[in-house]
Amino acid sequence: MQAKEKLINEKSREPTVEEIAKEIEVRREDVVLALEAITAPVSLYEPVFSESGDTIYVMDQIGDNNDDNNWLDEIALKEAINHLGQREKKILNLRFFQGKTQVEVANEIGISFNIMPSRTPSARYDLPIPSTISNFSRFLSPSIL
Repeated sequence: MQAKEKLINEKSREPTVEEIAKEIEVRREDVVLALEAITAPVSLYEPVFSESGDTIYVMDQIGDNNDDNNWLDEIALKEAINHLGQREKKILNLRFFQGKTQVEVANEIGISFNIMPSRTPSARYDLPIPSTISNFSRFLSPSIL
């Protein structure tokens, strides 16, 4: 917190996470965790908006995307991933969790990039992939790869 205040005084603005990490010589991830740890909790019953007697609380603003279809999709996806080989799991991990390009993935697994696009669709068709990439990432965690 002292480093953050120092940087605010020096720069006359909120410092970035990277600036704080550099100042105290720690990893960016450690700064993020520390900043989240000092954030005061908010009650679900905290009013967010109130007009004419109609009050909207924090709990009204929180959505729940866990319906039965998402739950079933998650089970199907995990089951399908369990049937993939280590190479296909590695490709999914590199592309979706490490954010690597197709060229970078091809170089890392030791295949020509010309082959990579043809392998990616076949891996995709073997999986019941949710309709959006955000759904896919939500279902997938590095621990199941």
